[in-house]
Amino acid sequence: MQPQPPYGTPGPEHLHAPSQPYPPGAAGTPYPPHPPAQQVSNRAAALVAARTAGLVVVALGLSVPFDDTSMWSTTLAWSILAALASLVALIAGLSGTSPTARLVGLGATAALLAHWVLVALPGVGSNAGFCLTLGTGAIVAAAWFEWGKTLTR
Repeated sequence: MQPQPPYGTPGPEHLHAPSQPYPPGAAGTPYPPHPPAQQVSNRAAALVAARTAGLVVVALGLSVPFDDTSMWSTTLAWSILAALASLVALIAGLSGTSPTARLVGLGATAALLAHWVLVALPGVGSNAGFCLTLGTGAIVAAAWFEWGKTLTR
């Protein structure tokens, strides 16, 4: 008796010749073309870079000391608000184009802008104020270039 394959006895479908003599990629046959890889556009990469730079510069502005103290020790609640708003704006920008992500991102950007107006603008001449202005500006610009068209229509 011959040993049987683990999947059972070959059926009648194995008696007919295959429609193709060789599978794709066998010796001498070309592989089928692969679908093109999805590439990130330059615009999307620039928006992510602007939001990431904004988050880093806002964190730097919160950590730079005014005299001998930083904003983390003088205005802790506002500093937490600015750091979280920057982080949420970055995450919302990475989440895609859903209406929920857009609203969350715009809300975080508005909260960061409120922090800048109420806390950073009075001390804009300092190093911390300069960093907070740059970081807030980068995040607001990214939000405008990504979602500004949908807001004005």
